[in-house]
Amino acid sequence: MSSGSDANPGPRPKIIVDEDWKARVESERESERARRESGGHAAEDRPPAARRLPPATFLTLCQSLAAQASAALAESARLAHARSRSNIETSGISGDATSPQPGDESGGDPRLHLEIARHVIDTLAILEEKTAGNRTEAESMFLGSVLHELRLAFVAFAGPGVEASSP
Repeated sequence: MSSGSDANPGPRPKIIVDEDWKARVESERESERARRESGGHAAEDRPPAARRLPPATFLTLCQSLAAQASAALAESARLAHARSRSNIETSGISGDATSPQPGDESGGDPRLHLEIARHVIDTLAILEEKTAGNRTEAESMFLGSVLHELRLAFVAFAGPGVEASSP
């Protein structure tokens, strides 16, 4: 007699094949192939950070330059403060805040950062001059305002006797 283990354990499960999903996959493959052949680029082709970038506009350019100038001014102030503090701590008196000190690890010369800020402010001023008559009212207001604020900040950080770019 044969054992029960050799016998058929029962009916096999019925496998249901959904033909619809196959058609969808094939359709997606075809559209992707056609997009590649036409040279198109989908947003998914770009890295995640690039998908979140703002559009390239005149305002975005001005904001980017203004941020660079602000960062240079802030770094200049930080370095000058660090040097001044270092001078006071090492000598007991206030010294030249821009002269490098032995062992100074503050990261650079504050005057260099002021020159970078001046350069970026001048670049914005050139944009203002060269795009006159071609900007929207909002762009003109933003650019005029940001230039005014950066020039004031430059003079405040640079100290008396240093001129910012002319209006």
